[in-house]
Amino acid sequence: MKHRQGVTSSQVIRVLWCVGLAFSIGFGSTHALAQSQLDRCLAPILAPSEPIDPASFWNDDREILAWRRQDGDRYAYRIAGDIVELTPRSFAALATAPGEVLDDVSEISIEAREIIVAMPIRLANGTIKLQGDAVRFTGDAAITLVDPPTERHQSVEIIAGTLDLSRAPDMPFMFPTQGWILNGPPQWPAADGPKRMLRVNARTIVPPTDASEAALAQLKDDPLRWFHNKTADQGFDSGLPKSVWSAGYDIAIGESAGTIYDGLFGATLVWPDLAVAKLARLHARAPFDLVVGAFVRAKIDELSPRLARRASQQAIATLDMIRAQMALGIDPFGHGPNEVPMTGLSERLKSFQKSLDTTFGTGKKAGALALWDDTRLAVLAAGKLVDPAKQVDQIDRILRTQSADRAAAAQRIGSNSEKLLKMVQDGHAKITEAVTIYEVLLGQYTAERAQAASFGRIVDDLFAYDTVIGIGRPAAAPYSLVSTPEVTKPVSYYGSKDTEQPAGAPTDLREIASRYRAYALLLADFEAAWKAADPHVAPALGHLTGKQKNDAELAAFGTSMATVHEKADSLRAGLPNGPAEFTLPLNDYTPVDEEQQKKSSALLQEAEAIMASAGTLQAMILADTRRLRAIDADLRWLSAVRDDLLTLKSLPAEDGVQRQVLISSLMSARLLADVTRSANLLRKGFYYVTGRQISMPDQALYPMDDVLTAAGLDLRRPEQYDGLEMKAALQAERTALKQYYEGFAGGLAEQAGAFVDRNPATPPTVEFFRAAYESDISHNLQASYLRARFLESVNRSIAAQIRLGRAGAGFASHPILIPISITPPGPSGGAQFLLGAAVTKVHFEGDPKMASRIDLRIEHPRWGTVTIDGNCHRVIDALDDSGAIVTGFAKTISIPREVKPDWRESVPTDQAFAKILDNAFPLDAPYYLYVEVAQASGWKQPPVIDEIEILFVKTGTQLQ
Repeated sequence: MKHRQGVTSSQVIRVLWCVGLAFSIGFGSTHALAQSQLDRCLAPILAPSEPIDPASFWNDDREILAWRRQDGDRYAYRIAGDIVELTPRSFAALATAPGEVLDDVSEISIEAREIIVAMPIRLANGTIKLQGDAVRFTGDAAITLVDPPTERHQSVEIIAGTLDLSRAPDMPFMFPTQGWILNGPPQWPAADGPKRMLRVNARTIVPPTDASEAALAQLKDDPLRWFHNKTADQGFDSGLPKSVWSAGYDIAIGESAGTIYDGLFGATLVWPDLAVAKLARLHARAPFDLVVGAFVRAKIDELSPRLARRASQQAIATLDMIRAQMALGIDPFGHGPNEVPMTGLSERLKSFQKSLDTTFGTGKKAGALALWDDTRLAVLAAGKLVDPAKQVDQIDRILRTQSADRAAAAQRIGSNSEKLLKMVQDGHAKITEAVTIYEVLLGQYTAERAQAASFGRIVDDLFAYDTVIGIGRPAAAPYSLVSTPEVTKPVSYYGSKDTEQPAGAPTDLREIASRYRAYALLLADFEAAWKAADPHVAPALGHLTGKQKNDAELAAFGTSMATVHEKADSLRAGLPNGPAEFTLPLNDYTPVDEEQQKKSSALLQEAEAIMASAGTLQAMILADTRRLRAIDADLRWLSAVRDDLLTLKSLPAEDGVQRQVLISSLMSARLLADVTRSANLLRKGFYYVTGRQISMPDQALYPMDDVLTAAGLDLRRPEQYDGLEMKAALQAERTALKQYYEGFAGGLAEQAGAFVDRNPATPPTVEFFRAAYESDISHNLQASYLRARFLESVNRSIAAQIRLGRAGAGFASHPILIPISITPPGPSGGAQFLLGAAVTKVHFEGDPKMASRIDLRIEHPRWGTVTIDGNCHRVIDALDDSGAIVTGFAKTISIPREVKPDWRESVPTDQAFAKILDNAFPLDAPYYLYVEVAQASGWKQPPVIDEIEILFVKTGTQLQ
């Protein structure tokens, strides 16, 4: 920057997890947990080390986007940001010492939501433009133009919503507009020569706090004269006509003037994009912090109405994406606070190492990042647009991939919702038919009893028998888990010994039928909303992918999908109580009508068999609707960026350059976020398994932080504005980041090898579970009750499959909760993981001859609780394929052939531990047993298991 001695002067800145639902058809009021019951295990497995004050972050983050272009033998600066505060410290490149002027600067253009001029800006010859929601002069701020205009026009232009001069000096515009001479005509400008102008277009002017009443009146009645008095023209116009002394002014105040700024805001300004980017950076630093979340929501609500009216929809699409992430409870990388990779950690690491080359490139081939980085640098170096065709092509490829993912998820939703609705309707029909039969039989019995009484006879009372009906179905990794963890406990499944019923138990068959019906209505509402949205999908995707624009269809699509998500939330919220089995005392009407009694009992069992897989279907539906919400937000964002690229050429030249630079930096951040997403998941996964913390630098954790942005403009940091320096800085940062990630991946690979080679801190031991009808009396009567109910459920499943044949096949999918209480971890502090499960004993009542094989399948639900470094965490598996609900650990044992008295014959612990990086399931989890009779027709009478022993083999993984 060149400075020239002169007259004394003033001085011159990315999706699902898939988790499901604890499914229950138990309706009623939603259980609100008392404060004392809040789960202490809900803390994220890797939480931010320090809390963030969102208000301070919002105010203190002053990142700017700077561009310096060559203008003849001088430079023009263009600066944009959310808040731009011009101080000698932050904008040293524009500051001058007393007596100096900026001699090599032709133009300074600044746009921001808030521009604070807090230092003198002294230009030898040029133009200063300030455009913002609020432009504020404070302290000794003043703008000076020193040399008379010779070859070009000079101007100070302010276009703002509000121009705040409440704390400005008396003369904030320290220059004359003409070459005044005392008692004579001005020496310049010539009639056809370059002029010096003060242009102000503002909706509102805030006058100095000490302004006199006369000055306030003048501002209201004659704003041109008022501004004249804020310049060095004051005192040099005595006796001259207004046409002469006002020639250097273009002043417009009021609503009509405000529309000029509104037009710029809607069409060309990029500060709204930078303000939204700042909000995204804040959200990324604490996505699950309640205080930060409230602040971000308030800012979204504040900014959205204005941003929606802009020609560029990129900013509003970013806000919509943040809003979707907050609604889904995920971070910008698409993961919830409790998600860790429980499976495939080794494969994820290999895939990550390969992805680095795809993103950063190799010595022979450029990576995906190069297109956006190179375009950004080329645009800045040339000061003109680069053909965006290749950029559009890359976005089109991403749009096609996302659209395909959306289509697959939508197909699953359509298919599964139809299946589930039919399943519930069929179950409801059978329950209703059973209710009708029971009521008819009751009527017959009552009539016979009344008739017998009229003849003086006595009819025996009916025998009441307890019938267990399971009308709840758990799903893999329920996302209601975080708010209602109690629903997965044995007492919620089987009830307690004292009440013998879970909370909210139905009292009769008609109430059960009404619950089926209510559930069917919720499903029907969801399916209706889904079908109503379907006609809008194709035209909306056509709009978003650029095939055919249709704003009306896009709006209809957004409205209809909002209804789909609303109905999905209603479906989840309407089923809060989790899995449950209910016992109803039903009359035995065999003496009245034996055949009808058999029919009604069979109907109840068939209804239960039909509903066996309802929970899994619902979990898949809700997971996919969550997935769609994230994909739709991403499609809108990508579409907005694509549209911006296609309209670059229609913008004024410099505005187009600035927007292409912004788009390139945003897309680079997106690609870096994909790398960070994988790295952060690996980081969490290795901490989860090994207990070892792995730090990550901020430039890796926060890819939206741009190496070429800063809080100001400083001569000591030429990489902020000099083309060659920018290129060098960007290349150095990318090289360093790739080297970090390669070291990160190599370190994890080394750690993985060392971890498997060494012994765990806790040798393999077992958690023992035994249930028996006999000799199962302990001091804990509740536990004995739960174990007995478990055996009853197992035997009921066997009996139903044998008695109902094909109609009872659904019982093989009936999950039976194993009521085991897991021992807390020992003092080592390491997480306890499941190595395997074994059935060491099964005994049948009467030792019947086995007519066919009976398979017992033990499953882990892919979520649970671990304690690491003394802190409890509830964890859920982070799946690669968020469109599917899959089973975690599963072990099938055919009884009695595969029952081994010694669990070591069933669980090879060395092999299991060697694979723990790829199968790291938390020991403390609800386990479910499924029973399948291989050839049900081979049995004449259902066998009864009266004793079973199940062992869960565990280990601690934190190394000594």
